[in-house]
Amino acid sequence: MGFLFPWENYETVFPTSKSFLQAVRDCIQEWCGDVGYGKILYSLAVKYWSSLGSFAIVRVSRSQLKPVLGCLAILSGQLDRKMDFTVVHVGGTLRTCKKFLLKKYSNENIRKEIGQLDTLAT
Repeated sequence: MGFLFPWENYETVFPTSKSFLQAVRDCIQEWCGDVGYGKILYSLAVKYWSSLGSFAIVRVSRSQLKPVLGCLAILSGQLDRKMDFTVVHVGGTLRTCKKFLLKKYSNENIRKEIGQLDTLAT
């Protein structure tokens, strides 16, 4: 299952997908404990991180979606709203997330960047 969300001020808070993923993992460990962290860790991955369009595609198992979304809300609060996560689509595959992005964004540069998502492994 993949979900995607846009954000603002991403450069100052999380310059790379690795720093974002580490912050989410730390939040999950703090709020869900070691057992929750262990359940979520194997399926959590940032599949796409866009600096141009300010959105990301995150992959997580269906059963662990709610705890991860909860941690995104907690991260928004911890960052004093420097970064506000809004999930705009939850899909069963990365392909459905890509289709949604192509419908939503009409900017040519973003559409080119979305076109590069074909290289992602599902």
